[in-house]
Amino acid sequence: MTPVSAPQNLPAEHPPVRWLLLGIVLACLVPGLVGIGALVYRMYLDERVQIENDTVRTARGLSQTLDAELARARALALALATSSQLAAKDLVGFQRRARELLQSEGIGQDIVLSDASGREVLNARRAVGKVLPAPGEPSLGTGSFDAARPLVSDVFTSPATGDLVVTVDVPVLSAGRIVYRLSLVLTPNDIGNILQGYKLPAGWVGSISDRSGTTVARTKLPEWFVGEQANPALLQQLQIASEGAFEADTQEGIPSVVAFSRSPMSGWVVSLAIPRRVLAASWLRTVTLIGLGGMALFGVGGLFAWRQGGKVARSVEGLKAAATAMAGGHAAPVAELHFAEAERASEAITAGVSMLADRARAQAVTNAALTESQARLAEAQQLARLGSWYWNAESQTVEVSKSLQAVFGSGELHPFCKQGATAYLPASFVRLTAATRHLQATGLGFSLVLSAQHADGTPMWVDARAEAVLAPSGAVRGIRGTVQDITARTQAEDARATAGRLDVENRQIREASRIKSQFLSNMSHELRTPLNAIIGFSELLQSGAVDADAAKRALFLGHIGTSGRHLLQLINDVLDLSKVESGKFEFFPEPVNLQALISECGDVLHSLILRQRIRLSVVVDPTLTDLLLDPSRLKQVMYNYLSNAIKFSAAGGLIQVRATGEGPKRFRIEVEDDGIGIAEADLPRLFHDFEQLNAGYTKQHAGTGLGLALTRRLVQAQGGEVGVRSQLGRGSVFYLVLDRDCTKPPESDPLQTLPDAASPSAGTAMLATA
Repeated sequence: MTPVSAPQNLPAEHPPVRWLLLGIVLACLVPGLVGIGALVYRMYLDERVQIENDTVRTARGLSQTLDAELARARALALALATSSQLAAKDLVGFQRRARELLQSEGIGQDIVLSDASGREVLNARRAVGKVLPAPGEPSLGTGSFDAARPLVSDVFTSPATGDLVVTVDVPVLSAGRIVYRLSLVLTPNDIGNILQGYKLPAGWVGSISDRSGTTVARTKLPEWFVGEQANPALLQQLQIASEGAFEADTQEGIPSVVAFSRSPMSGWVVSLAIPRRVLAASWLRTVTLIGLGGMALFGVGGLFAWRQGGKVARSVEGLKAAATAMAGGHAAPVAELHFAEAERASEAITAGVSMLADRARAQAVTNAALTESQARLAEAQQLARLGSWYWNAESQTVEVSKSLQAVFGSGELHPFCKQGATAYLPASFVRLTAATRHLQATGLGFSLVLSAQHADGTPMWVDARAEAVLAPSGAVRGIRGTVQDITARTQAEDARATAGRLDVENRQIREASRIKSQFLSNMSHELRTPLNAIIGFSELLQSGAVDADAAKRALFLGHIGTSGRHLLQLINDVLDLSKVESGKFEFFPEPVNLQALISECGDVLHSLILRQRIRLSVVVDPTLTDLLLDPSRLKQVMYNYLSNAIKFSAAGGLIQVRATGEGPKRFRIEVEDDGIGIAEADLPRLFHDFEQLNAGYTKQHAGTGLGLALTRRLVQAQGGEVGVRSQLGRGSVFYLVLDRDCTKPPESDPLQTLPDAASPSAGTAMLATA
């Protein structure tokens, strides 16, 4: 064959293939770049409008947060203005209460009480009795002394400290007349924490202005601008609308988009400034990258097209003879070519002919090896008790390995069998069929543990797995799966689980036995003590050793009565606990005077209080006048709390009873003592049946361990909760929380066990005695 040489010159009327390829690259690239640029610019404009709207909403949300913070400050000031210590002119107690609230609520820096002349009567940061500003010096408050409602001031300079402050002023009334003005002092830092807590994006500037347009807080350079007039452009916009967005320079001179929102409640304004360079940065960066990327792509594509065009032009004719020879299945003739690529292509074509022959021989060897490999795979599946199957979607046929038949003992068992012909149990067959249909619809494989039955009737467990075989279009063209006998593994796992469960049950039984033995020991001791007293004094009276009119006779009868009542109380505790546990305990709610009820409990325990020289303080919130609950059960709870507090307080100690509101629907009672306290490790053991912290034969305090458990159940049965706080050696606080109206059924199970996590929140000096 005559070698074909590449043409040396192209006709002038036809452009070279290189220029055609360059034109194609340019025609494909330029419209795409222009379209992408226009789309990016449109997206930038839409994104900017969206950012402005979102920023206005953010400013509105910050304004609402500011209102909430000011409302919280007003609530704190009003709470202090109505303090019982202030009404009783207990300035020391009021100052202590004010300091506690400042610390616990985390809002405000100072509490100032001033009279009509503006003179400070009390300052939370100064000790009572310390020299206060002389009359004539203005106090921190800026509102009118006669203002009958709370006022929030604008930012101003404190005459006492020289610092910028904001005050929340409320009147203090006595007999319907304003006698003091109470001021809660806030600093710009308190207001600025709202902005700092929001974590604005980098570059943004947030500020808060008061009603007069003075800057109260600012995220950037607050030392320069706090206390100064806000941006004039912002003040001008506020004359038009209460919120919106506009373009202006910030006070630092940075061109920005400013979003603002004025609070309808406080009249304060929150503004957020976004530099225009921040808004346009992403768009400019995208456009730059598109331009650079387009130029780079065109350069690379043009160079590639230029080179490939030359190769195509020189190679097409040169490779014709080689391709023709390869089609005939023999070696290609050597053509006279002008470039190395064409020569290598010619060599490759020649080598391809040889490779085809070699491949035919290798294919025969591979087929033999595949046959051997399949035999080994079948042997491995047999050892692992693992079988496989394949479903062809086109032919609707299923191929099943012999090892799969060996797993079940007979039959071709797979998801496409009829239910009557499968060894899977009915429920397992339904699950397997549903999983297979889901796989056919979605292409997602499955792995199921199913119950089945061997051909000999033996129950078995299998691990059935399957995955989809997908066509290039994504459609399921087949399913391949495996089934493995895991009966031995499942039985071993069940045995381990059973052993673990039995171990847990054994530990629970041992613990229950220990608690039962401990309770019986305590109860026998507690029952013997009053019984011995009753029997002993009765025998003395019956023997005639004491005259009928002797003073000892009345004393012995009193001991008998006291011991009998003690014995009755022990039995009642056990019976009450049993009633509550069985759900047969009844409550009879009625209107309750909480002050009178607590006083009555104190009267009953008066002798114990006198014996211990205990000081008892009772403070009841006067608003607790709408209580509907069972007074006898509340007394029972209060007796338990008070008697334990007395028992574990030192002589001359102090017991405080506080009753306060807990929201509009609930109230709280706390019994605080300064007794021996309780260790933190023992807190989780409180409020549990038959549990005493000192329950051995050497225990120092009497009791059966039912008092606190019964208290918890009585309160929980009415939908309430109990708890305790304590510190070893420093006393304890027992509390209960109940609904004000206990005529409604509780929302939760009254017999639920106290969560362990709640126990550390309660601690007491009591030893859980009856």
